[in-house]
Amino acid sequence: GEPLVMWWTLYDWAIWIAYAPLMGLFLAMISYGRTIRQFMIINWMLPACFGLIWFSIWGGTAINWQQNGVVDLIGAIKGSGAVAGLWAFLQHLPFSTILVPLVMVTLIISFATAADVMTTTIAMLCTKNIREGDEPPAWQKILWGVSIGVIAFCIVAFAGGAQGVDGVKYLAAAGGAIVLFIFVLQILSAIHTFFLSTVAE
Repeated sequence: GEPLVMWWTLYDWAIWIAYAPLMGLFLAMISYGRTIRQFMIINWMLPACFGLIWFSIWGGTAINWQQNGVVDLIGAIKGSGAVAGLWAFLQHLPFSTILVPLVMVTLIISFATAADVMTTTIAMLCTKNIREGDEPPAWQKILWGVSIGVIAFCIVAFAGGAQGVDGVKYLAAAGGAIVLFIFVLQILSAIHTFFLSTVAE
């Protein structure tokens, strides 16, 4: 119901549950031939440290500005949505005329990179007898890329809410609920593999 998609913590969990299988496969692909130590440092520790520093600096600045009346971010978000809060924040930074276009380009590159990762991973799952290091056929990547783009456009354009966010939330919750069933089976399989099979031996 409505509380599920209004509660951002559950929404965030639902998104990660929906993304986890594809992201896990992608991380496995790019980590082939690496040690577990290298994998943990590159894919877990360094991103966590970067995220901590990134959110501390920008989040701390936003909270400080809100408390000291530099900019009313809460008012901007309530009035026009979360995206308006971002632009209001950026406009008060030094060199905002350079930063705003830079952020827009970065967002486009980030979206394109994530889309490429997802289309490559899905296309690999749909390709028979693909070997490690081989790229899936280009037509499959294009097919999945167009499909993802059309679904994203329809959700944002027609699903309602500020900037179509409600539709994205509903879709993430639905996808996460489906994948959650697979997760339960994976957990049962892991318990059987690591504990019950050992006891049987």
